[in-house]
Amino acid sequence: MVLYTSDATESGRHSNHQREALIAEEPDIWEGRYEPVIPLRDAIANRRQFHAMTEFRQHDPRWEWNHADPPSDPWNYRDHEGALLTYSFNRRYTVADAAALAAFRTPDGLAMIRHYCLNEDAMSDADGRVLGYFVSDVEPAGPYCMLTEVTAMANGDPRFLGYLSAHNFNRGFPAYVRAFNQAFLALPAIESEVVDLGQDPTVTVRAYPTQQHGTWYAVINPGYHSVTTKLQLPASATVFDATTGAQLATDTDTVELELRPCELRSLRVNFQPSKAQETAP
Repeated sequence: MVLYTSDATESGRHSNHQREALIAEEPDIWEGRYEPVIPLRDAIANRRQFHAMTEFRQHDPRWEWNHADPPSDPWNYRDHEGALLTYSFNRRYTVADAAALAAFRTPDGLAMIRHYCLNEDAMSDADGRVLGYFVSDVEPAGPYCMLTEVTAMANGDPRFLGYLSAHNFNRGFPAYVRAFNQAFLALPAIESEVVDLGQDPTVTVRAYPTQQHGTWYAVINPGYHSVTTKLQLPASATVFDATTGAQLATDTDTVELELRPCELRSLRVNFQPSKAQETAP
């Protein structure tokens, strides 16, 4: 299996349109403080990340290294086995376009590489920038450090996740990272589909049906707030936490979960034999 990252930029490829723009969920806060500002909803609606990855970079007369950095061409890998063209992501808008993530899917699944942002003001040392030429890999605090990975799970069903950092790699909040990684790795490496189990509307559920090993579910809360949700299963079942193996309390065909912000939970469900709805992956 070959993972091919064609994006040669340190922090992930930038859009040719308003390259220096700040993407903000609440753009009004930045009025008079920074320009230009693009609302998050517009960056998603205009497919900013997909166009950034699949269009030729603008010519830069200072370096001209763009000639050695062609755009990604996911359509040439769509039906190819054994090699995956990786999808670059970092900020929330980069994982909110489900169609973009689907375009990078191959028969072996979707591979995504998180490019940590790099502050490298080599061209603006004379502008009086506070940091100047300085490497600065940062992430949101607490559970929100997993915002992009969890959002990617909700929208894109990745099978491979990796990281590209400017220096020695560390995470500021390893407990949340470890919990996500355990839940992610507990899921079977097969294609899933989004299903409606009557969950809270802010929660996404993905089903991984297998022929002989029950059905697995990824329960995803990409939101900023904790949520308690009930899942209405298709039939009576025994439900296990796929990470710990612990059996969860159920009310016949209903299971209740408490999810913190930006959390992924993995479940393994064994339906009663008489009502089993398992299908081959």
